[in-house]
Amino acid sequence: MGRYILKRLAMLIPVILGVIFVVFFIMDLAPGSPVNQMVSENATEEEIQAIIDEYGFDDPLLVRYGRYIWDLLHGDLGRSYTTKQPVLELYLQKLGATAQLAISAILLAMIMSLPLGIYAAVKQNKWQDGACMVISLLGLSIPNFWLGLMLIILFALHLGWFPASGNRELISIVLPAFTEGTGLMAFLTRTTRSSMLETIRADYMVTARAKGVTRVASVMKHALKNALIPIVNASGMQLAYVMAGSVLTETVFAWPGVGRQLVIAITDRDIPVITGFLIMGATITALINLTVDIVYAYVDPRIKVQYATKKKAKKTPKAKEEKAA
Repeated sequence: MGRYILKRLAMLIPVILGVIFVVFFIMDLAPGSPVNQMVSENATEEEIQAIIDEYGFDDPLLVRYGRYIWDLLHGDLGRSYTTKQPVLELYLQKLGATAQLAISAILLAMIMSLPLGIYAAVKQNKWQDGACMVISLLGLSIPNFWLGLMLIILFALHLGWFPASGNRELISIVLPAFTEGTGLMAFLTRTTRSSMLETIRADYMVTARAKGVTRVASVMKHALKNALIPIVNASGMQLAYVMAGSVLTETVFAWPGVGRQLVIAITDRDIPVITGFLIMGATITALINLTVDIVYAYVDPRIKVQYATKKKAKKTPKAKEEKAA
């Protein structure tokens, strides 16, 4: 198992370096000079040149890229052109709100998707199965921004049950979490249904029913336990996606998270913030996927057997040589 974890860690490094390379060079292609974002309209030539010299804007691209990597290794993602705040500090300030939204959305999605997926699998090819799939299809098809606006009009403006924006109180999370969780629910419902169908048809399920286990007990105790492995994997991937920044949902509800701050940075053409947020989002996504893979390896006995077999196969020839000697 240790070899599997080390292998996954080794694969993580080139992924992050590749993301940094692509993001930095794409941001360098942005039209216009960043100096215009950092000086006033009445700035003199001396002030403009001082900014260029300070930030090294006239240096070759590879020199600036190497300097950025060196600063990145020291935990420095640069400073915002507009607020002069360190990008890493700004990202960490916004990460808490995004994490709150992401965890709430994924929990809500699992609460809705597990019963729907299980029920659809049990009632396969019946009208109940079709109804569950229609619900999941609607959740996947409805855009987040439209659903969010409809929820604000109905539950915030007309009924007054929830705040329309911000996160000043705990109840503010309900509408954004439901908006974000609806799309996740659709994906997880289909995943749950597919996984349950595979386990329901397995031989051990037939054996359990033959031994007198009731249909409900066999589904909940035996089938669901084995079906959870791909469901957990899919949930981790969806969590990573939301943690990277729910741009549409956070913008509609003015949620002070990473996604909304990224939109503000794009509007202001704040290149260091855009670059740093994209890199941090990709890094967190990769780390969450790594964690999911490690948990998956511990839960799924097939991976344990695979690496145990490889380890045993490597030791066997050496043991035979020592025995012969």
